[in-house]
Amino acid sequence: MKIKDHALVELRKNLHPRTAVQNIAIVVFSFTVVIPAMTLWGASGVVHLFGFIRALPLAALFATSAVGGALACALYYPKPGYWKLGIVPGAIIGPCILASLLLYTSWREHIIGVELMIPFLVGGAPGYFLYRFLLLRRERQERPTLPGSPASRYGKAL
Repeated sequence: MKIKDHALVELRKNLHPRTAVQNIAIVVFSFTVVIPAMTLWGASGVVHLFGFIRALPLAALFATSAVGGALACALYYPKPGYWKLGIVPGAIIGPCILASLLLYTSWREHIIGVELMIPFLVGGAPGYFLYRFLLLRRERQERPTLPGSPASRYGKAL
């Protein structure tokens, strides 16, 4: 198996929630990004519980989603020392999801609940791919190089 394959297997294994800290990260993300987005959209069950969110300024909601996304992504990866890699992608994911949901729902009169996955996926994609790239790069750097591989001849930068 190549070094790249080992890194991908490790990354896939660690991105599935298995620990209590990962579950806490999901809860933080839900309360700072998903619930405010659903409240601003006007989901009836969410508005009854979290209606006060609509009274907050939009800038405060974007700041909250950036901080919550950064904290959630920093907590999510279970290996020690990887928390720094999640700060920037998380700070991108939170406000992008919030903005894409607001833009998507602003011009629509009727929305089906499943349809809300479109702005969540589109808004979260840039930060998610940056997060995966940074994690994969870090996993590759920590793997030992195999003898005879291009990385062993030219350094670990390949």
